[in-house]
Amino acid sequence: IPIDRIGGTSIGGLVGGLYARSHDLKEVASLLRARFAERSKKLHDYTLPVVSVIGARRYTRGIRKMFGDSLIENFPTDFFCVSCNLTQGHAVAHDTGLAWDWIVTSMSLPGFAPPRVFQGELLADGGVLENLPTRQALRRARGPLLAVDLSPVSDLRCNPALSGRFHGLRALRKGLPGVPQILRRTSVIQGDTLRPAALARADLVIQPEVGHFAMFDWERMDEIVAAGREAAKRALDLGWPLSPPGEVSS
Repeated sequence: IPIDRIGGTSIGGLVGGLYARSHDLKEVASLLRARFAERSKKLHDYTLPVVSVIGARRYTRGIRKMFGDSLIENFPTDFFCVSCNLTQGHAVAHDTGLAWDWIVTSMSLPGFAPPRVFQGELLADGGVLENLPTRQALRRARGPLLAVDLSPVSDLRCNPALSGRFHGLRALRKGLPGVPQILRRTSVIQGDTLRPAALARADLVIQPEVGHFAMFDWERMDEIVAAGREAAKRALDLGWPLSPPGEVSS
């Protein structure tokens, strides 16, 4: 399937950006494995939680090394990533500028990682409003739209026998969701609400079964890749909409 445009939010922006720059899947996998999977336990530089739980310096440094000074507008394949303007309350598609900078911004989950200050406004993870940016993609599409949906159904249900407030180790022993799960849910709840409409815009949707993976399961990268490959096979078995060569957007 020829791909003429790629767009993504959060981790979709990172993986999509790497592929849009090189079109080399082996290189993409190698970079992600070296920078994240093999260093997963050292990625989170926890800080005094004034603005965020982590300082994000380590993973920012890793993404910057991946892209160097590459500009999005110079990628061989058109690319955009999406952030959320927390000040104005709308999504922003970035298709020019330093790739590493806007991709890190697209991955900055509010409360967990610090937002990007830009022109007096705060930008953060695009998943707050558009976890699956098919609306942005359709504005640029010239052919069928293929969407990869990595949004597992959020399940913050607890043991119905429990009641009250639980803190610290007691909460862990009770199996309650932790800070990452709660922050993620509160940060993307609006995007999740709009997800059905986002899915309806796509001509074909690939939905890997990722619900059993945690948000930062980088060390399980090979399993996640395998899940994506199986989901792609299932979706493509349904048939790909016909279009002229070079007229497919993803």
